[in-house]
Amino acid sequence: MNIILVFSIIWSFGTNVTENDGTYNMDKLSMFVKSKIVKILMSFPLDGLCFDYYVDFRYRRFKNWAELVDPYIHDPLTNFSDILVPTSDTFKYGYIL
Repeated sequence: MNIILVFSIIWSFGTNVTENDGTYNMDKLSMFVKSKIVKILMSFPLDGLCFDYYVDFRYRRFKNWAELVDPYIHDPLTNFSDILVPTSDTFKYGYIL
């Protein structure tokens, strides 16, 4: 199965998942998706959620979003309201948008 198709399936379903009674349905969806994907794409990472990975087109494999995030270096002259600390979440949601 094409890894781009797997990535698209994960995010097409995943963007519609919401919080339910204090528990995140993303956890449940991730467990379900991974249980199906690993049968077809054995190289899919098992750690974390399925949403923690992006497609590295150069090597044609999944990698963790955290690998793309540059370390935050604080500039004391920056206004507090202008600070955005890069995280894997801010990076992946910006990429998806």
